[in-house]
Amino acid sequence: MFYADRVRETTTTTGTGAITLAGAVAQYQSFQSRVFVGDTCEYVILDANGTGWEVGLGTLTASTTLARTTVYESSNSDSQIALSSGTHKVFLTFSSHGGNARLVQADTFIDCIASGLVLPATSASLGGTITAGSAYVIGQRIAKGALAHTYTASKDTYVDLGNDGTVTFNAVNNGAGAPALTANSIRLGFVTTGASTITGATTAAKDSLGNWMGNIHSKPACMLLLASGSQSIANNAATTIQFGAGTEQLDNSAMHSTVTNNTRITVPSAGVYSVSGSWDTSAFIFNPATTAVFIYILKNGATWLADVIGALNASTSQFGAIASNVLCAAGDYIELQIYQNSGLAITIPDARLSAVKVT
Repeated sequence: MFYADRVRETTTTTGTGAITLAGAVAQYQSFQSRVFVGDTCEYVILDANGTGWEVGLGTLTASTTLARTTVYESSNSDSQIALSSGTHKVFLTFSSHGGNARLVQADTFIDCIASGLVLPATSASLGGTITAGSAYVIGQRIAKGALAHTYTASKDTYVDLGNDGTVTFNAVNNGAGAPALTANSIRLGFVTTGASTITGATTAAKDSLGNWMGNIHSKPACMLLLASGSQSIANNAATTIQFGAGTEQLDNSAMHSTVTNNTRITVPSAGVYSVSGSWDTSAFIFNPATTAVFIYILKNGATWLADVIGALNASTSQFGAIASNVLCAAGDYIELQIYQNSGLAITIPDARLSAVKVT
């Protein structure tokens, strides 16, 4: 793209087609003297009628022909203006639209929610309203009024805000992996629904490259706690810990369902996750001393991420923790399993499983 100082010509072209340039005005330069044929430049057109104007990206298709490739803004609702009869002014510019886009092309620090845009947390129906607010998306400041929407039942609906102000709603099954971020957008978060109501919302904005914005608490994180002696560990078998109702201590990205596959923490996006598990069997004395207990964290029901194997009896520790970092793809899931061969089933008083995205 070409920029130059003091490039200004006139044209008598009418309508919405390409501009035929009529030559530089006094003390200015022509387009062809600074822009190569076939290349692009940013232009302004001022209509001879004194009211019409247009700012856009043009292509110099011939030495005196400027095609109106993309209109950024105009007096015709940001569409091409139909030039009237008369002599119009055409000149090069450095637009805020192009300048802001280039500013954040390599550095997306400006992408953020400035105010408002809060997702509906709960509702007695499937209808909810996103509050009014503003955001910066790929160099564009977007101001939105309150937005009502009816969400699909039993879904996680991800809400993306584009740099043209468009809001996109992408619904997936509850607990499924997050869908791809809409092009030229940031992710405001997602709304979770049951059969007939909105049951919760997670505000966790992503920037235009899909990176999570904000502090660590905005990254996908889930922590589950099983208490009250609610899990029986069968003899001589591996038992996957179930985390049902009331077990979620933190889940900001719908990584866990207490109903469907409640043994799993399912990651919403690819990356490295820190996973950990802990357990407590201290209320039980195992005999004989050769009783084996295996505790391990699995990925996708098959890959061992971390494990502890030992013989437990009256003199050994019967609680502990294991942890590991693991590279995951979107949709991979983590589980905690315990195996014991004491000769009888036991009921554990405590178990925990957590995962948080670190990169």
